[in-house]
Amino acid sequence: MNGRRSGSSRGGVVSRAMMVIAFVVATILVYPASQIPGVAGAALHPTPASAELVAATQVLLGRRQAARMGYLAAWPVARLARLHVWLSYGIAFEGPWASEELDLVLTVLDGFGATYGEARFVELSEAAVATASFGLRHHLRLVKVTGRQIPVAVWFDRSGKIRFNEGLFDEDYFSQYYYWSFLVGAYADPGPEVTMRHVVIGHELSHVIIDGLRLEAMAAGQDRMMLEALYTKMIEPAQWPHQGVVANEALATELAAWALGVRRTEDVDALRALLSPYFVATMSTSPAVAGVTP
Repeated sequence: MNGRRSGSSRGGVVSRAMMVIAFVVATILVYPASQIPGVAGAALHPTPASAELVAATQVLLGRRQAARMGYLAAWPVARLARLHVWLSYGIAFEGPWASEELDLVLTVLDGFGATYGEARFVELSEAAVATASFGLRHHLRLVKVTGRQIPVAVWFDRSGKIRFNEGLFDEDYFSQYYYWSFLVGAYADPGPEVTMRHVVIGHELSHVIIDGLRLEAMAAGQDRMMLEALYTKMIEPAQWPHQGVVANEALATELAAWALGVRRTEDVDALRALLSPYFVATMSTSPAVAGVTP
């Protein structure tokens, strides 16, 4: 990662690394894999993060980005440890993220990690980014930009980034353009913690997963549109999250709903069961615990 500080002694680096491992291990022990992790964000742990964990996270962010996120020193230790895990995998956060905005995106990302496996999500995202960029990039970038426009979030595969703009976080602007009736209809039960904003963020993350799975399907000699064909075959159009769209868009929202714990229909449950083997091959193990440096 860029922005690593110079002038640190080897002993200091090792000491910080050991502290980070301890914090992340503690986080993993209380990490609720069966729920959306951290919808409440700061409620995960009342104790502010330690200086060691803050410093280690800043190193991974790089000096310029860390300077934009001075609020991280006041974040709960468990929340900051989760951010450190994703940064350790190589996922980058760029741009003028406000604290609550970063927490929201991290919440959805944690839901994907809990459902599909952190390492598996990263594996698929890296394959998608590397292929689309012709090997020029390898890690997913989550980029916040200024301004309001539709769509409020977009996956740009060739640059390896999902771009989020201020419209996503502006309640009036967002509610004016985004209303997906399936969340309040007969085919879905999202529970009180899942909002439309969570699903929109998850929709873009799902496009990354779909692109990664498509590459694996093609490598195995299968049709590149295999997932969309399977979705069309198993789920009647009345149950699709969006009406009048192509299967790829409905499937992206479907994977987001799965990651966020949204209960759907029996047909969707059957689809999830059929797709589960695509995600269990690589177990979710945090790199800070396993000693892996992406």
